[in-house]
Amino acid sequence: MKGILWKRAPYLGQSDLISLEKAFEFASRAHDGQKRATGEPYLTHPVAVCSILMEEQADLPTLMSALLHDVVEDTDVTIDEVEKQFAQEVSRIVDGLTKVERGLMSKEEHHATNMQKLLSAAADDVRVAVVKIADRLHNMRTLDVKPVEKQIPYANEALIFFAPLAGKLGLRKMRAELEEISFPFLNPVRCSEVVGAVESYSAQFDRVFEQVREKVGGNDMVRIILQTREGRALSDQGVLALLREEKSSVSIQRLSHECLGGDIHNATEIAEDVFEFEAVVSHALFQETITIYTPNWNALTLPAGATIVDYVFAHSPIGEAGADKHMIMFS
Repeated sequence: MKGILWKRAPYLGQSDLISLEKAFEFASRAHDGQKRATGEPYLTHPVAVCSILMEEQADLPTLMSALLHDVVEDTDVTIDEVEKQFAQEVSRIVDGLTKVERGLMSKEEHHATNMQKLLSAAADDVRVAVVKIADRLHNMRTLDVKPVEKQIPYANEALIFFAPLAGKLGLRKMRAELEEISFPFLNPVRCSEVVGAVESYSAQFDRVFEQVREKVGGNDMVRIILQTREGRALSDQGVLALLREEKSSVSIQRLSHECLGGDIHNATEIAEDVFEFEAVVSHALFQETITIYTPNWNALTLPAGATIVDYVFAHSPIGEAGADKHMIMFS
């Protein structure tokens, strides 16, 4: 399994690989003997989550946390042991991903409590949310092995919570896959109709395209998009591209607050219990908005459909001439 990861890690330095191997070995010992519902060794799950994040060129603490994300929740390992073996940065992410014990809570209260813990931790370190999204994506890929009665609520949560969260963080590829996997479980008939329509329109488009090519003499029409290297990375990988630039705990906390923190902290102040927090934060986080990053990597959140004028006034309320003339955006 380790070989799978190393094939995806050419962008990591040698010291990073040594740290990642330490996390792999720790997770391997912790999960030894455990099996997934698929019958595979449990370690295949954290390895798959780490692999998903490697495809997006996630930073080292994110990758290490992906390998370790279930060791406290599903084994005898304590969070203190994780902190002792690895950086406090990693242990905080793992702690944010670890569910609280249910105790006497109802199923609904337990779920809402864990959502509050997850998002509160993500408000301070957005990598908590990134790892959780990758975790849910891998679980969705193997959803067929779950009992039918659990598939629909699981897919529904992926569609209405995790996919929008991925979109808010600019993780477009993960969002698209979460939506594509969830839809057939929630409405198989409608999904089949949509797939058929897409295939039909694709065929029509191909025919029209060939007709246009013939009329213009067979020359290919080329659309050229000019992007900076940073802009392309942000467009493709969202917040993960920014995390590669942010190294200090202060800068990561600032970025996390800009992405999620304001809405989450406001919900915490307004809500009187975990259920109200869940309702308030869901509306605040997942209403239709766009997030714009200035050349200085400052995040601005505007309503969907906002124009360049809205951007100018949000970035520079009095519209002074010194306002930035460029922006990077993902919805």
